[in-house]
Amino acid sequence: MLITTNADKEKPHPNSILELDASRGALILPVIEKDSLDYIKQNNPVKGMILFDNTKNQFIGFDGTSWVVFGGENSTEKEASPSEGEVIFTEFMVDPEGDERFKEWFEVYNTTNRNLNLAKCVFSNNEYVFQINGNLIISANDFLVFGAIEDKEKNGEIPVDYTYGYSNTTSNFNFTNGTTSNTNNVALECNKVLIDEVKNLSLSGKFPISEGATTSLKPDYFDSKANDLPQNYYASGNPTPKMMNITPPVLDDNVIRINEFHYKNKGSAKNEFVEIRVKKGSDVSAVSIYHYNGSDGDIIGKIGLSSTVKTADASYDYYVWKTPIQDGPDGFALVNANEVIEFLTYGGAFKATTGPASGMTSRLIPLEENSLTPSTASISRTEDNQWQVTDPNTRGQANF
Repeated sequence: MLITTNADKEKPHPNSILELDASRGALILPVIEKDSLDYIKQNNPVKGMILFDNTKNQFIGFDGTSWVVFGGENSTEKEASPSEGEVIFTEFMVDPEGDERFKEWFEVYNTTNRNLNLAKCVFSNNEYVFQINGNLIISANDFLVFGAIEDKEKNGEIPVDYTYGYSNTTSNFNFTNGTTSNTNNVALECNKVLIDEVKNLSLSGKFPISEGATTSLKPDYFDSKANDLPQNYYASGNPTPKMMNITPPVLDDNVIRINEFHYKNKGSAKNEFVEIRVKKGSDVSAVSIYHYNGSDGDIIGKIGLSSTVKTADASYDYYVWKTPIQDGPDGFALVNANEVIEFLTYGGAFKATTGPASGMTSRLIPLEENSLTPSTASISRTEDNQWQVTDPNTRGQANF
């Protein structure tokens, strides 16, 4: 077939199926942006496919095995498997709200300036192991997200690039919170070479894990050595799958504080809560509250502040966590980006044994509630940092 704008051209070349001939025009191949290109690369590309990568201003073609760049100094280079440290773990959803089978996920990052192929690479987390079947391209300086399921309605609106599946009870790459002996040891291996590994990813390993928040690597520590260390992570209430993690916000330690709580009253416990106060408009995406047990120093519960109930007045934002709170000695650690702002307890001081406050001895609040306390009361904090019994409580608003 001949398509031409030249009147002089009458017949196609005998060896051509389709021949284009023009004196004032050219063939324009599909110009593909990054999101569409990632989709094409990861969804059964066809041998012989040619595209123009608009992000990198280069033609690429699929040779049946790998994507090849046309022209330039890299024209013969195919996407190779990564070497040690070239792909690293950067974000983990260890303790999601809701069905953990579907909502756990993790992210990896390509630290190089070239595309890499994770074909036949193996991810492991203790006994949970899966291998990449077929080609899986991770673009230069880009991310891939791995999860149990692609369905965003079930996985928490996460853009999963590769699925590892799930069973009736867990995902096939199940994370544990790891408050005691259980922990996560996550690794990536390609061609029997260890590419990256994060050991003891758990509360017992002092990693910042909080319900509904991701354990996110700080942007200044994106390398395979720095991502081994728990102090280089923070619990983010604003997950960033397939994007650069945010730099944790700096908060005014003179303003953010544990502001009010209620745990015991006459009859069965009612209206239990803990309230955090911050300066109005503060970014609390990296702030979490941990509930500690005084009998063993372990964590009872935890939550990212972004997942709690927010109210505000002219000066402050108030975040209220409504949760069962047992009699003391127990306490709370307020944490921003894995840094403990304060660790307060009631009913007795004690030392934390897990999580971000591990090894710290608490500061004792000098008041307690008892079996005569009204269910409407609370222990609240004054402007000069004294503690008082308040009835009725001032949950979600300024203390008296």
